[in-house]
Amino acid sequence: MEIKKLDLTYCEMLAEIDKACMSVPYSVSMFENELKNNTCYLGAFYDGTLIAYGGMWFVADEGQITNIVVIESHRRRGIGKKILNELEFCAKEKGMSVLNLEVRETNYKAISLYEKNGFIRDGFRKNYYKSPTENAVLMSKKIIH
Repeated sequence: MEIKKLDLTYCEMLAEIDKACMSVPYSVSMFENELKNNTCYLGAFYDGTLIAYGGMWFVADEGQITNIVVIESHRRRGIGKKILNELEFCAKEKGMSVLNLEVRETNYKAISLYEKNGFIRDGFRKNYYKSPTENAVLMSKKIIH
């Protein structure tokens, strides 16, 4: 497996993964807009096929993790953890002081992953997610340089 930085040439692949994995997926044009802004998108490739990705916005001195998505057939293999670690490394390189994210309150596996990697629960956002409507747990991690 190889993890590498993604550019505009991967937008269709990103949209395909999102369509397969997310209840409200991003479109190709949404990924194009993301990748044209101050972001870091990383992809995990297995035998040349994109099997996972992670995205992060840079806002002032904060990294906002937007998504970490792994296709069903490759879950529970540590790929999400590897992408999370690489996103943190990218944030350090950019001089960020903290990482933030939101996660569905019933996504226990993701919450566990984040907590095992030093994230703390900061609060929640009521009815943040749609399809189905669900609260978001807010999490953050200070970046040590």
